[in-house]
Amino acid sequence: MGQTSLNFEIEQLHLLPQTHEFFDTKNSKGISIFLCIIIFVIIGFLIWSLLAKMDDVVKTTAILRPVEDISECKSLCSGQVVFKDYEQNKKVNKGDLLLTVDVYSEENDLKILNEQKAKYNSELKLYKDLLYCIEEDSIFNEKKISSNIYSETYISEYNKLKLQIVDLQFKYDSELNMPENLKVQNRINEAKNQLEQAEYALQTWKNNKVVSIKEIISNNEEKINSCISREKSIERIIKNANIYAPIDGIVN
Repeated sequence: MGQTSLNFEIEQLHLLPQTHEFFDTKNSKGISIFLCIIIFVIIGFLIWSLLAKMDDVVKTTAILRPVEDISECKSLCSGQVVFKDYEQNKKVNKGDLLLTVDVYSEENDLKILNEQKAKYNSELKLYKDLLYCIEEDSIFNEKKISSNIYSETYISEYNKLKLQIVDLQFKYDSELNMPENLKVQNRINEAKNQLEQAEYALQTWKNNKVVSIKEIISNNEEKINSCISREKSIERIIKNANIYAPIDGIVN
């Protein structure tokens, strides 16, 4: 009984190589079929790509424009409309006056502004002439200096200080020209010191006046520049009070 079982097991072991060949045979056939299917699919795809219709794709940019030009008119100034010369859905030509905005207030402001600017320019010329006369020490040149409160005050003060110097100069000369037996050195020195102090006071006063006048000139120039800037702004508003048709078309 034991020998029979052993012989059966040996026979089964002899059958193992045949089983292995069987499975190898089956695997090689399956792979071949699979590869054939893939090849046919690829060939079919290539044929389809060659014969099928393809859409051409082109990338580009484009600008879309309306069939008719559209233009919007806006007023750059606010106010009451005092003139209107158009009707809805009516044709207008390029350059036609459509409406006018009331700018009476701006025109009045411009008039006042021009008067102020003329005043500042007149004062500026006066102070520049005065400054020139002070620096050149020609204050009594009537052709160079105009008459106003400031210049009259300056001339009055200048004459007062100048008269003091003339008196002190006369005193000093008198002491200096005394006969030798009447000369007193202390009185001569005192007269000289007084004269020098008066001359120094006049020069200091003139320097302070020059600084003050230059500040006035600078302020007037700033006022004039401000007037010019406001004038341009108002003129721009007045100019934009009239609205004209920018193109030929129909008003909607």
